[in-house]
Amino acid sequence: LRVYDADNPEIGTNKSNLGVLLLEDGELDQAEPLLRDALASDRKHRGDAFDDLAYPLHNLGYLLFVTGRHDEAAQLLEEGLLIAEQHKHRMRGPILNALADLRCTTGAAEAGRALADRAVAAYADAEPADAWRAAQARLTQAYCRAQQGESVSRSPFASDVKQVRERWPRANPFRA
Repeated sequence: LRVYDADNPEIGTNKSNLGVLLLEDGELDQAEPLLRDALASDRKHRGDAFDDLAYPLHNLGYLLFVTGRHDEAAQLLEEGLLIAEQHKHRMRGPILNALADLRCTTGAAEAGRALADRAVAAYADAEPADAWRAAQARLTQAYCRAQQGESVSRSPFASDVKQVRERWPRANPFRA
């Protein structure tokens, strides 16, 4: 990261990439400052309407969600969703899924279920590389249904759990 001048717009992308690797590895304390810096850099150099701002908004929002900082997480994820929907960005599905999970976790199961339904629909034509994301969205949808009081059998979702765990063999925030 020291290769770039501090004012180089690419510094945000590099910090984001490193932050995501740390997030995926479960190193949340190390990931957070990098993800915050990445978001600040992208806002400074590219503006609030930049379509790829959906990435750092999702990444930091998801980290905040899994660490229990739900209000700040919701703000970032909602902002990311607006950008992703406006630009038909590929992060629309992941952001919908994260926001659905957040809402269902924090007692807003009806709103979460609606978001989960949209996340599942977003993956209707998923590329094979995104099959694990579609599985994760179905698991979030089932979780939201359970939070609404529905009886949800685990057996229909065994293949979804397997698919997510194959993508994420080690424990981390993305693993079901």
